[in-house]
Formats: sequence, C-alpha cells, structure tokens
Amino acid sequence: MSTPEDERRLREILKYHRAIFLGHGNAVPAPARGVTCDLDVGEANPVAQRPRSVAPHLSIKGYELLKKRWKPDSSNTQNHHGHHLL
Repeated sequence: MSTPEDERRLREILKYHRAIFLGHGNAVPAPARGVTCDLDVGEANPVAQRPRSVAPHLSIKGYELLKKRWKPDSSNTQNHHGHHLL
C-alpha cells in the first residue's frame, strides 16, 4: 500500500522525467535495428529509449548462448534455401 508521501514523490519523479515518455503529439524514436521487444504493457505509454550497443562481456555470453542453440547438426546448419547459418 502506498502512502500519500510515496505518491507525491512518484509524481515528482514522473514530472521530472516526463520528456522520455511518449504521449499525445510526441514522435516515436527511431527503431533499434535487429531488436524485437514483445512486452505486454497494457494501456501504459511506451518509454522512449535510444538503441544502445551491447557491452562486450554480455556480447560474449550472447554468442555462447547462440552457439549452443545452433549446434552443428543436419537440421540447424542450413536454412530452407540451403544456405549455411554458421
């Protein structure tokens, strides 16, 4: 349960950061290339964020996960056009 003081502080924070929220009349920022975000946020306005690069230590983890996912076997190494994926 929130107190009136909590609500007041939250309103101040939201007012301070209102420029990053999309609302009526605001333009949508350029989409990030190659990134899909499928989060159901209900009726909430989306938050405007610029695309960011991935930190190197996270890139390595992502690469390792993809490498495990696409282990070389007959079903995963070629797509339906016969091109090799790895």
